[in-house]
Order: sequence, then structure tokens, then C-alpha cells
Amino acid sequence: MGELLAADQAAGLAGSTDVFIVSDHGFLPADAELKPNVLLVKAGLLSADEKGEITGGRIDTVADGGAFFIYWPNSEDLRSQVNDALKPLRDQGLLWAVLDRAALRELGAEPAAQMALDAPAGYAFGRSAAGDLLSRGKSTSGTHGHLPFRRELEASFIAWGPDIKAGVDLHTIRMTEIAPTVLKAMGINDPKFGDQPPLNDIFK
Repeated sequence: MGELLAADQAAGLAGSTDVFIVSDHGFLPADAELKPNVLLVKAGLLSADEKGEITGGRIDTVADGGAFFIYWPNSEDLRSQVNDALKPLRDQGLLWAVLDRAALRELGAEPAAQMALDAPAGYAFGRSAAGDLLSRGKSTSGTHGHLPFRRELEASFIAWGPDIKAGVDLHTIRMTEIAPTVLKAMGINDPKFGDQPPLNDIFK
């Protein structure tokens, strides 16, 4: 950012440039990996090779950082078997939330998944079915993919420039308000763009 702002200054454009800094999401710390596939293989719902790579099964799974999605055909009812297999995760307090298909649909999340797991802070999900259910790393990293309303995942929005008011606190905004706001700063007012109006309060 410093290089970009310095180039803007050197070009003599700083007095006419509005700057927006936007992050797409925050991060939760993770220093341990959870491997639900270890339990699902043990329950006979998945099969894996000696390296822990999934080779088949009655279900499928996708590990995505703080989220773990579980799939099975609509023609089968495997929920109780999956729930039984995952009991050690619940018993050890290693799940922040478990979402069924109705909850996923309400969130607008993965529509094909039958179930999703959300990891507690400090943990991320892995796909491997080898080794122990829980493995500790040697360092702490950041992860995302958790439920979007978790506070640690809040993004950043910073704006300044000749057209921007100083000291405005927007508190919480919608991501879909950002693009119309940037367009307005560029002199473009397209009411058909996006589903939210621009953040008019930030403009002079």
C-alpha cells in the first residue's frame, strides 16, 4: 500500500484520488488440525488408502479451513450414522457448531451439502484420514471458512481522500455496499448495480 500511495503522490494525483482499503475477510488463529475423515473411515462411511487419501465410500467430504462439509445421496438417510461417527468430536468439545441442510440453506451456503461442521477458534479441518483425529502444529496460522457471523471474520473497510468525510464511523456494513460506493467515488451512479445503495454518509 505504501508503494501505491507513494506512486500516487509522485504522479501528482494525491489531491484527486480517493483511496479504499478493503479486506475480503478476517482470520481465526489455528494451531491444530481436526481430521473428521479419520472417524468417518472408522465408521465404514468412507474408505482410504494407507496414506490417508480418501478412495471412496457412501459419503463424500470437503475440508475448507474452518468448515467441513459432508455429502450423501438424497435417496439415503445417513444422518444418524454420520452423527454417531462424529460423536468423539462433540464429546471433546471440538465443534463450534453443526449445521443441517435447512440451516445451510438459510445461510445461503453450499446447497448440496447434507451437513456442515464449524471448527472452534484454534482449529482447522483437514481432509486426511491418516493418523490421529487431532494433530498439533508447530506454529500458529490463520484460517477462514467459518460461519460468517463470527466476529473474528469481520472484514475491514477504510476510505479517505478529497471526496471522503473525515471521522465517519460506519460501524458494520454489508459487503454488497462497497462496490456501489467505489463506483460513486468514480462518478458512476448505476442503480442497477448490486442490491445495496452506496454508503452516502462517507461523502462530503
